[in-house]
Amino acid sequence: MIHSKRPVTAIAATILLTLGIAGNINQVIAGSSTASLSVTANVNAKCMLGNTTPVAFGTYDPVVANASTPLDANGSFTVQCTKGSTGTLTLNNGLYNSNASGTTRAMKASGSSTYLNYDLYTSNTYATVWNATTNTVSYGPAANSSPYTETVYGQIPSVATNSANGNVTADSYADTVTVTVTY
Repeated sequence: MIHSKRPVTAIAATILLTLGIAGNINQVIAGSSTASLSVTANVNAKCMLGNTTPVAFGTYDPVVANASTPLDANGSFTVQCTKGSTGTLTLNNGLYNSNASGTTRAMKASGSSTYLNYDLYTSNTYATVWNATTNTVSYGPAANSSPYTETVYGQIPSVATNSANGNVTADSYADTVTVTVTY
């Protein structure tokens, strides 16, 4: 029988290495590394208009009822903006403003070239004509992004304050005004 002359400790070390229990000898150590990943987004100011309700005056009577009393009516539209946004609301002077007499705006008769003078105002005091340049309405900052209803106050002046309205033809009158929000 041949005996190996290896020391017993060498044999024990070989067995331990084979079994993977030899402490730190040739042991594989797992590692880790970290990094920061940026996540970004932009929320831009945005506004939109909608849900218009016409300024419907009904019947204007230049002979009796509106000879000395104006005819008032309200309309509205909604404005919806991103929370915190601000804007400026303007109304143009309509399609027939060059035919207005004593007012900023005029409605045209459907069957003739007669015009009925009127104006649109920023409040129910009828003191400030709402237009696209000097008399605008500021909006915001929006408390949230829910729609807000803005009222438009319309008035057809009495014949006593606007004599041109005393010479209108019996007909249906209309105009179109553009609402703009600038944000």
